[in-house]
Amino acid sequence: LALYKRACKGGSGIGCEGLARLLEASGGDHEAPYLNARRYHRIHCDQGYARSCEQLAALYETDLIHGAQPTRVAPCGPAQTDTDGSETWLPSGDRPLLYVTFGTVSGRSERAQATYRLALEVVAGLPVDALLTIGPIMDPTLLGTVPENVSVETFVPQTDVFSQAKAVVHHGGSGTLVGALAAGLPQVVIPLFADQPDNAMSVERAGVGVAVLDREAHVLRAAIERVLDDAALEQRAARLAEEMAAMLPMPEAVARMEQLAG
Repeated sequence: LALYKRACKGGSGIGCEGLARLLEASGGDHEAPYLNARRYHRIHCDQGYARSCEQLAALYETDLIHGAQPTRVAPCGPAQTDTDGSETWLPSGDRPLLYVTFGTVSGRSERAQATYRLALEVVAGLPVDALLTIGPIMDPTLLGTVPENVSVETFVPQTDVFSQAKAVVHHGGSGTLVGALAAGLPQVVIPLFADQPDNAMSVERAGVGVAVLDREAHVLRAAIERVLDDAALEQRAARLAEEMAAMLPMPEAVARMEQLAG
C-alpha cells in the first residue's frame, strides 16, 4: 500500500509498466491493473505511454454508454462473421427462443459446469424454447437431465441464433456480448472470470440487460423473466444496436490501419 501511495503522488503521467508493478505489489487485480487503476483510483496513463492493447484500453471508459472519444480513436462496429445459410439452425417450437451459452473455452471448469446446470434448472420452468451451446470441450453428460424445451448443440453460428432469439443468457465473453449488442437483444450476464464481471455490470448500467452475480435459481429466473418481458430493456437494446450499426465498419477500420502502416 505504501508503494501505491507513493505512485499516486506522481500524477497521471506515471508509466504503465511501473504502475502495473506497484498495483500488483499492493494486492491489485493481476489480470487488469491498468483498468483497475483508472476505474478505482482515477489514475490513467497518457497516450504516449500506451505500449499494449491493455494499456490502450485503460485510456478510455469501458462503459457501453460514454462521452466523446479522443480524436485519434475511431469506435468500430462488431467483427461479425456471416454464414452462407447452408447450416442455419432453426428452433423446434413456436415459443420465444432463449439462447444460452457460456462460451467455448470454459467447459472443463467446475464453475462453468455448475452454471450450465443452473441455467437448465431455471429454463425448464419457463415458457420458452431454449438453445444451449456448450462448445467442443464440455462433456454433455455433465449437464444431467436436459429439459424438453432445451436443445443442446456443440456449436451454432451465433448470427443464425441472434436473428431468431428473444434474449440471450451468457457469461459476458466479448464475442457473445458484442454480437448480442449488435443484434439488439436484451441480455442476462452470469460472469465466470477475467473481464466478464465488468462486462456484466456495463450491460446493466447501459440498461440493456441484467447482471447476475448471485448464482441462485430464483435470482437467475427473475433476471430471465425480466429480459423476456421488459419492453424498456428491449427498446434500449434496439437503440444501442442502431448506434453500433452507424459505427465505422470493420473492413474500413482495417483499411485505415493499412494506410497508417504505409
